[in-house]
Amino acid sequence: MLNHRSQGLVCFLIGPDQDRQGFSQFFEQAGFQVQVFKNPSVLFDYLKEFKPFIVVLDTSALRSKLSQWVSQLHMIRPQQAWMAQAPIDQYPILSTYHNRGLTEFISADQLYLQQRTLWALDREFEIWSLKQKTQLDFIEKPKQVIQKQMKTLENVFEQFKREAEAKHRPLSYAVLGLDDQKEILDFWGEAILKQAQEMLFQVSCHLWGADHVTSAESFVSVISFQSTSQILSTLQTLQDQIQIQGREKFGFKFSMSGGVSELNVHSQKTHGILKLSLEACKKMQSKGGGRVGVPKPIQEESHGDLPQDLG
Repeated sequence: MLNHRSQGLVCFLIGPDQDRQGFSQFFEQAGFQVQVFKNPSVLFDYLKEFKPFIVVLDTSALRSKLSQWVSQLHMIRPQQAWMAQAPIDQYPILSTYHNRGLTEFISADQLYLQQRTLWALDREFEIWSLKQKTQLDFIEKPKQVIQKQMKTLENVFEQFKREAEAKHRPLSYAVLGLDDQKEILDFWGEAILKQAQEMLFQVSCHLWGADHVTSAESFVSVISFQSTSQILSTLQTLQDQIQIQGREKFGFKFSMSGGVSELNVHSQKTHGILKLSLEACKKMQSKGGGRVGVPKPIQEESHGDLPQDLG
């Protein structure tokens, strides 16, 4: 287990009386990647960029109601798993949060708190590792489907290409996907996941027109007579709209990742454009989501090296 713990990031929110450095050293020596916080706001800022496999909360660190903390946690990271270190008399309240991502209650009153937490982390890490393997399998399936449809997409793109060349217009290709789809499937079920994917598809059709948008499994593809900068601006509008609709319809915030490449800027070949955008989208999803990736221009002689983070 020790050799594999480093694959999982653990975020701790500890109380004011705990030794931050000692806490960090204990779990780092056990092999985990560790980030330790005392300020909930700083933790939430961190979670906007990085995705731990679990968050460990010392309830004495809370500066607001537990319900507010959990709501904000899941607003930033839907379905984020967390553990609680708390006095035993808080157990009745915490037990009501098992359907809100709580995986383990660790009594702060007992001896060997860190060792007990380590045992719980190992158990959750085994579960998380299995989910990660399943998630990779889940993400790879659309690749097989898209490969089968690649010829059709190439033909469609060639039609747009001829029109773009005749009218001297730019032509871009974007691949879009909801983040955390495996987690949504596990936590909310297949029906909600399909509704969320349909939401992404419908909003994309509204922004670019149905003739410019196709869907294949968990991805949406967009062919647009827009430059990279123009399509990125539209993608920000798309991100805002699915977050608003997600909160209104499902009660939590969705995010999406994307990959965008432009003909004659990132590749001169149709197949290259389709491949670069798909790979960029998947890379952004693997980095925690909420990002759009754009390959380096071919003028830099990178020939589509993947990709730059745009935030």
